[in-house]
Parts: sequence; C-alpha cells; structure tokens
Amino acid sequence: MKSTFESLGEQFYNIYKGFVEGLPEYSIAILVLLIFVFIAKLVKKTIKNLLDRVKQDSAITQLITNVAYVFVIIIGIILALEVLNLSNTVNKLLAGAGIVGLGVSFAFQDILANVFAGIIIAFRKPFDISDLVDVNGVMGQVEFIRLRSIYIHNYKGQTIIIPSRSILQNNIINYTKKGIRRVDINVGVSYNSDLEFVQKVTLQTIQSLPFVMKDRLIDFYYMSFGDFAINLSVRFWIDLKECPDFLFAQSEAIIKIKKSYDENNINIPFPIRTMEIKNNI
Repeated sequence: MKSTFESLGEQFYNIYKGFVEGLPEYSIAILVLLIFVFIAKLVKKTIKNLLDRVKQDSAITQLITNVAYVFVIIIGIILALEVLNLSNTVNKLLAGAGIVGLGVSFAFQDILANVFAGIIIAFRKPFDISDLVDVNGVMGQVEFIRLRSIYIHNYKGQTIIIPSRSILQNNIINYTKKGIRRVDINVGVSYNSDLEFVQKVTLQTIQSLPFVMKDRLIDFYYMSFGDFAINLSVRFWIDLKECPDFLFAQSEAIIKIKKSYDENNINIPFPIRTMEIKNNI
C-alpha cells in the first residue's frame, strides 16, 4: 500500500516539476497566441475598411475578413505549438487538416461552387438590388443578393431562388442598367393598302404616345409578304423601371394603332379559308 502511494506521489511530483520547468514556454506560447489574436482583429478591421471603400457589398466583405481572421489565428496556433516544441503535433494537425479539407471539398462541392460563383458575381456586379433582370428565363426584380444565391421577385408574386453558379453559367439580361427598352409592334396590312400612307399613319400614331422617348428615332420597316398581308414592324424606345412599363407601352401602342387604322380605312386582314364542297350525287 505504501509503495502505491509513493508511486502516485512521485507521478504527481513529476507532473508538477514538468509544469514548473515548462512554465516559461507556456507563458510565451500563450503570449504568442494573444498577440496573433490581436493581429487577426487588426487585419480583419483593416481589410473591412479597405473593402468598404472599394466594394459596397457586405456579404463579400464579411467572407474575406473572416477568412483573413481565421488564417492569422491558425498561424498563431502553429507558432505557439512550435514554442512548446510540439513540432510533431503541428505536422499531424496540418496533415489532418489537409485530409479533412479534401473530404469537405468533396462533400460540399456544390455549396463551394455556389460560394465562389457568388464571389465572382459580387465583384463583377451584373445587377443590384431592385434591378429588373431576366436570369435563365426568370424575369423579375432582384430582392436579395447572397453569396450562394439570389432572390428574384417575379410579377406573379413569387420569390424565386436561383443558385449563384446557375447565374454565372447562363445569360443575364439587365433591363435597369441603361433604364430603357425597345418595344416592337408587328402587324400586317392588306395587299391593296397604300404602303406609304400606312407608314405615315403608323409613325404619327406612335409619335403621339406620351411614353415614347423623343430623343430616339422610331423605326418602321416592311418585313415580308405574308400569305394574307404585308407584314410590318414599328419599333420605339421607352424609359423602363419595372416590367409593367413595357407591357403597358406595348398594349397602348396596339390599341392606338388599331384605332388609327380603323379611322383611316387601313385594313388588318385575318386568315381566310376557302372551303370547296363537291356534290357527287
């Protein structure tokens, strides 16, 4: 029994002795870690200030500053372990981190792909909040921009979430960037129409519309000889803030053109079918 107590006492003494002898190294290691925590906070704050001046994007700023903070902290931990002469532990940690990182990259490759795509979108800035866009066939206003996805509010009252990678891989139409849009109206007139008179009436009708931009030319073209009509296209520009602006302009132009044609006896033909009935009796 005595030998057991003596053995335990000896072990506790060795632990205490090792702790006391290593106390300076522990103190230095803790000091190194605290210094790097301070440096990490300073680096994070500095990068945030720089990015706020260059890019007004909270998501990308938060990502970059957090990555920089963690990176500096990791360096501090490695140096602290080196001070404690735990180089083997450092090597094992680095190897383990590499294996874990490889596994995580495979497990979350879709998430990572969307995050990196979101970073590229944040720097390219193809659209902003409230912009009217058409992304991969989805048209509406941009509601939120996140690193992994964007939220589009369409004109059916739905919020559609589109992954960032899908946005980067498809065409993006931004109707708000320039704030204007062309409206094309296609119509056909009968073959016995005076084409020059039709052109004059059509242009006067479009010019009278209040929403048509006056500093841009109105284009008028005869397009083709159709089966029942001579087809024409008239094109004009409008200021565009929302999708209904375009739909309203298109609708009003069609109403006015039809009314002007009726008033000037310009016929808009419709398909005619001739049915021949044979009496074999």
